[in-house]
Amino acid sequence: MGGDEKRISSWEFFLLFVKIGIFTIGGGYVMIPLMQKEFVEKRKLMSVEEFLNIIALAQCGPGGVAINASTVVGYRIKGYWGALLATAGTVFPSFLAILLLAFYLLKHGNAEGIEKFLLGARPAVVGLLLASSYSLGKEAVKDKKAFSLLWQAFWFWFYLMPTQSWLLQQGGFWACFFIFQGIQKRKK
Repeated sequence: MGGDEKRISSWEFFLLFVKIGIFTIGGGYVMIPLMQKEFVEKRKLMSVEEFLNIIALAQCGPGGVAINASTVVGYRIKGYWGALLATAGTVFPSFLAILLLAFYLLKHGNAEGIEKFLLGARPAVVGLLLASSYSLGKEAVKDKKAFSLLWQAFWFWFYLMPTQSWLLQQGGFWACFFIFQGIQKRKK
């Protein structure tokens, strides 16, 4: 947090998360490239490595990745109030959209226009996820062991279709194994 919180006002911080929350059609993972661009690349409020750690932490915790990542990013930049502002800013657009959607459906009784909109939005969501995966992957995969873990996770996911939590547990297990192996080598 040291000094970063002074670069952005609380109101502006809240509005940034509202803006990010507006564009999260397709799920919380769509927020990742938007948050990366805003807080890492544009405002330089955290490093790519810090952001990767936050995303990993957000996926491990209970609840959705969007709320978890927003809360941790908010805490990292502005402390407890930042966590509250970020969480509220992320939730507000979805809450408002569901409220408006409910009124629309009650009045009109069908969702044909909404279905057409979502049909057009899906390819954009896939593009955002691929761009984010590539951008963050360049930073996360720095050596042969990390590359091996990446391809093993991809292989398991593609052929066995395990849950995300299973993949994260296996990644954590192998990371601990490699750390322990490195400690043992240094002792010799």
